Amino acid sequence: MAKKFYWRTAPTGTEGVNTVYIHELGSNEFGDGTRQKPYQTLDYWNVNGTPSLVVCIGTFTCPLLTGNHSTTIKGDYYGAATFDGKGLYCPYGFGMQNMRIINTGIEGISHGSIFGVGRAGNASGVGSASHVNGVASSFCFIDSCLLYMGVMGATNNQVNPSRGIYSRCKTNEGTYRLSLGRGTNNTYVNNPDPALWQKTISDNQVITYGLFGNTVVVINYANTYSNCLFASDTQFWCFKGATYNPDTDVLITPVGSTSAERQADLIAKINAVYAEWGTTAVVPTFNSCVFSGQSSYDIFVDHEHQNYNVKRESDAVTNAGTYYGALPPAMHLPIYESSIGYPATWDERTCSGCVKVMADPSITKTPQPALICYDEASSATQGQILSKIVTINPAEVQISGIYAFFASKLSDYAIQLNKNSVFEKETKYLEGDNIPAGMYKVVGSIILSQTVEGVTEQYEVANEGIIFIVGESASFVNNGIESYLLPFADPNHMNAMYCRCRSTIYARAKYGDTLYKGVTYYNDNDHAIKYHGRNIAPGESFICEFDDETYVCDNTDCSIAILFDDRDVSDSERLVPTSEFIPADIWGSYFVDKSGGVMQHDADGVPIASGNYLSHFNTANGGYSDRIHKSIINQRYVQFALFITKNPTL
Repeated sequence: MAKKFYWRTAPTGTEGVNTVYIHELGSNEFGDGTRQKPYQTLDYWNVNGTPSLVVCIGTFTCPLLTGNHSTTIKGDYYGAATFDGKGLYCPYGFGMQNMRIINTGIEGISHGSIFGVGRAGNASGVGSASHVNGVASSFCFIDSCLLYMGVMGATNNQVNPSRGIYSRCKTNEGTYRLSLGRGTNNTYVNNPDPALWQKTISDNQVITYGLFGNTVVVINYANTYSNCLFASDTQFWCFKGATYNPDTDVLITPVGSTSAERQADLIAKINAVYAEWGTTAVVPTFNSCVFSGQSSYDIFVDHEHQNYNVKRESDAVTNAGTYYGALPPAMHLPIYESSIGYPATWDERTCSGCVKVMADPSITKTPQPALICYDEASSATQGQILSKIVTINPAEVQISGIYAFFASKLSDYAIQLNKNSVFEKETKYLEGDNIPAGMYKVVGSIILSQTVEGVTEQYEVANEGIIFIVGESASFVNNGIESYLLPFADPNHMNAMYCRCRSTIYARAKYGDTLYKGVTYYNDNDHAIKYHGRNIAPGESFICEFDDETYVCDNTDCSIAILFDDRDVSDSERLVPTSEFIPADIWGSYFVDKSGGVMQHDADGVPIASGNYLSHFNTANGGYSDRIHKSIINQRYVQFALFITKNPTL
């Protein structure tokens, strides 16, 4: 029988009515909006009335223009939920929290002037320029989306949206274009087209600890910017009218050798523009702001691929615990079509199963950037790719979240970033079988008969439908196609990044020593070596691919580090102690449960770590959070892994 659903957010009011739960593995036909019988799609948010809170896990694509400007849709935790509009749909009229909202559109109606992600202060305030609440909460990633009244943030001074990312935003065909509203610790990035912008639509907006990069800032308005950072590729525009006019509007590029000089130059040029126009100058207020000489390439981990964590060494990080914008410092593991000679990257040579690396067609550089992809031509149901060795100080950088932006995209292929499948292995139920109580996915199309309290009912369930069996008996017949049911083992498995660490070097391979297939070697010298004809740069690692090989070096006194030994041998035969990959929360902090230096595991053999959902619940609720110290790791040598599991489909 499948394990129960685990939720981190407790209900307020009546469960299923005041607080509604929706899970991508729930069921609209058999659910009731409670934690153990969640609905499956977000458009079921109000079938039991008007809840104040909708809690969700999964990736959702559905019409959602039904918001009441009161209800909040909340991801169970940051990274738990994504709304992907696929260019058609938009969650309009809701507060949003802990959500990723991407690629919205509006299907079925003309593009009105106000529709977009966000809400008004209440239903009666819809359309009022001074009552825009935006997402009205914190931790929202908004990319390639329409915004309510075009506002990044809020104009209602009763709310202050925080920890939001506004990236590649779109506009409606009506009167409202993009503008800045109030907010704290938000990131504004990749919005460089002035034709999509207008001046702030209401009053003096206060933006604090904001991070701006490769984006327009309409600067001739009396906004207040406090403790903000502007990357060097920020476009400061003076609009003569409310919206962009290429014949009259002026782009200002501040110059200077320091932040203070660039700020003074900006203000002087704004005044000069007004003098030329012959009107009274309106100049924003800058309090303790940084006008950086670094561009978005220097500040963000990978802004071309929407990874908006900031680089540890950038101006956006003032010390180990303080940074500008929405997301903390993180490390970058590049993906190249060929990573030979480049340390601390993903290693395309380690792809196996249904994972492959393909050149990124949107970028042409040297080395050629690439993408980790699912190989549709592969018949394998699992795959993996490993990184090269990375040396880090984990006190200064977040080690997870590297592929958080792309995690939900794999849901289109029924794929998880996890070693473990949500389904029971090698178990399925066929037509006529007696189906025990539990949770199942339909592969095919069936007519289900279920008896509950003596009453038998029939349901037609389509392919990929989810059913909950709770009665005395149940069975099905095929509905025009040979079908089967897959029983869920555990519907809670998280998308996870895996990593393993070494705090020190235990063994070395000297020049002339035999290298062993499956062992990870690390060149910690200040000069290159050659392995199998490839140049291995200082700081670069490689996995030996063949038996009885050696490496080549001009220095016969050379030796290289042996970090991991993945051979199928006994522990006594390993060159270094074994080290397993530990699942890490793909969005949050990394923590593990060790006793006497030994990794602890749950009853299913899964390491107790941030990527194990049970690690977020206390022992009273079947978890381990009250025995875990969420301290940083102290290891220096880290290797990452992506494990992909493909769920069965028709």
